[in-house]
Amino acid sequence: MPNAVQKIVAIAVLLCFASAGAASRTSAAPEPFVIYAISALTGQGAYQGKMTSSGYKLYADLINKSGGIQGQPIQIDVLDDESNPRVAVQLANGIMAKHPAVILGPTIQATCNAVGALAVAGPVVYCQSPGLSPPKDSFVFSSGVAITHTVPIAVRFARLNGTRRLALLIANDATGARTEQLLNETLALPENHSIEVVAREHFENGALGITAQLSQIKSANPDWLYVSATGSPFQTILRGMRDLGLKNAVDHLDGKHARGIHHAVHRRITRRALLQRPDLLGLGPPARRGAAPRPGGILCGPSRRRHAGHRRGRLRLGFGQADHRRAAQAGPGCHADQLRRYLEGLHGVYGIYGQYDFRRGDQHGLSEDSSIMLKFDSEHRTFVVASGPAGALLKTPKP
Repeated sequence: MPNAVQKIVAIAVLLCFASAGAASRTSAAPEPFVIYAISALTGQGAYQGKMTSSGYKLYADLINKSGGIQGQPIQIDVLDDESNPRVAVQLANGIMAKHPAVILGPTIQATCNAVGALAVAGPVVYCQSPGLSPPKDSFVFSSGVAITHTVPIAVRFARLNGTRRLALLIANDATGARTEQLLNETLALPENHSIEVVAREHFENGALGITAQLSQIKSANPDWLYVSATGSPFQTILRGMRDLGLKNAVDHLDGKHARGIHHAVHRRITRRALLQRPDLLGLGPPARRGAAPRPGGILCGPSRRRHAGHRRGRLRLGFGQADHRRAAQAGPGCHADQLRRYLEGLHGVYGIYGQYDFRRGDQHGLSEDSSIMLKFDSEHRTFVVASGPAGALLKTPKP
């Protein structure tokens, strides 16, 4: 995603220093301060998990080059939960025995649910799935714009652009189940009564093909296909649509219709199948509108030099994942409850999704205005702005 990195203002949301003079330094090199992370390095969440882990390590290097935390270097130990809730719980129990202030991750909603349930009295768990809806005042926080906002945004955009016949293609996983629940609730609202669900299909994330489901969708002749998938399963869907000629079956409807997706990511899926989807849409941050986030409100975070390290590190960030690169600085002497209280009061911080305000109590810190619809530009191989904040129609420039 060209230029996305330049627009990121990294947020050090996990910042908690020891009190002044609490730890005197000796002439000997200090031991690294270890921060534990649980990521899906293998399994269905591996695409997101590997990106997140790369971000952790990049920020650790940048922070250490700037002197670490009060002169103490940090070390982020990333453990692979294999995208499996049972494994994630085993890893979390082992980490919690060390009484850390924070665990970064896990990656996907199912593993976040499992680990979050353990954090009744800490540590802070910073989940990397926007599908999670942590309870207010809990020790669990979640990155990105909450799914409770993004699903209504996509439906609003579809309705405002004339969609009347909607098809759903939902993964049989925790995020898919939550997405479908929110879709049902959103479509039941009076303003969406003009939209009819003409096909509702489900698939397994590990499926090598979903021809049967796509054939049913094609025969239903929808205006819009909402897909809840990411990474490899999304690639499988794109290939299936191409092979069935589903694009032509939809595009002949006056050329007004599009395929909607809950998550769109960059790198591998911008090849072949994606390049044949000029009508592909996804959700992204309003920073894509071209206005850089205001730097003046940053309370704490990496310097511009650290920010530039994204470019030096050559880390490609998909727009759905870019704001997950949290610079984790949970310092020595910081306790889980101190960190939780700090995060709950954090506001006025700007990142790729705009201004954060965790005082709202949703544990994400972002509103529905923090997301817009993006459309894939196959010529330039990137996503361009397709809506205003919260899925509103773009204003037509005056002649």
